[in-house]
Amino acid sequence: MIVPDDVDKYWETHTSNRSYRKRKNLPKQKDWSVYDSPVKDQAGCGACWAFSAVGLLENLANQAGLINNIDLSEQSIVSCAYQDDPQHYGCEGGWYFEAFNYVKKLKIPFESCFPYETKNGQCENRCDTPEYEITLNDFTSYNGLWQYDFTTADLKGALQDGPLCISMAVPNDFFKYTGGIYDYKGLKMNNVSHAILLVGYDDTLQCFKAKNSWGTDWGEDGYFRIAYNDTDDINFGAYAGTASGVMKDNQGQSITIANTGTGNLEIQRIFSDSNWLGYDASDVSIIEPDTQRLVSVFVKDWSLISGIDQTAILTINSNDLVNNVIF
Repeated sequence: MIVPDDVDKYWETHTSNRSYRKRKNLPKQKDWSVYDSPVKDQAGCGACWAFSAVGLLENLANQAGLINNIDLSEQSIVSCAYQDDPQHYGCEGGWYFEAFNYVKKLKIPFESCFPYETKNGQCENRCDTPEYEITLNDFTSYNGLWQYDFTTADLKGALQDGPLCISMAVPNDFFKYTGGIYDYKGLKMNNVSHAILLVGYDDTLQCFKAKNSWGTDWGEDGYFRIAYNDTDDINFGAYAGTASGVMKDNQGQSITIANTGTGNLEIQRIFSDSNWLGYDASDVSIIEPDTQRLVSVFVKDWSLISGIDQTAILTINSNDLVNNVIF
């Protein structure tokens, strides 16, 4: 992973976000890996930054129930995010916030639209008409929530909202990790910053849990656990960040209204109990027998959503008094 020079310069004059460490009554365990996509392998390409970012997006998409067996294209990030910046390109390293920025502006397709090549590749090789694409509404500061001035409490507090992209230094013995709780013993350090996806913690075992991108033959089926004290020893947790508002094709989802009766179904009113939920019902005022119409439902203002568990109710009133529907 390559940290941009302007990010390190930013931290020379700014202080870390302190709000997360102030959270109280945290659970003793947290594990977001239940929403993870399968572990992948970056192989001989220095694309950990892209795999970390894509892993986060896939996790958030699974939380939202967007797509079954979601598998997004890391190659589209590797080949396209830095195509106008020859100094930082693909397998030579990158910044996961640049991956978020790319997805927010241009979206990311599914894997088979642009399969992983283990090399920089050409952005032009991306398919023209992907089956689906994912975008996002926002992500945390381009500079990260903090640089090196953070604590275990900061990481645990931030993990209450979801997984985090973070970086760490890589000791030489870390490559040979096969399981258990890794604890740095002062061995020689490899001169790289590695990006991974932080997915949980366990106070009883005093460790964090993270998803790596070195395949399932490494570590604990591609995951590793690491001692709390390594936040200081190897800067495990530096430059933490996350994204929000992950959605499919920038459209949201659709609701089907079917008329199975013998007369016209007249939609009299559609309304929501929440001002963040939007819908498009321009073509559903009258539905003839044996006909169906779609109502597009989407989030119109992500800033009004306080958490991933927030819900809204969409009510559809019609002349069918028996089957008026609340979603």
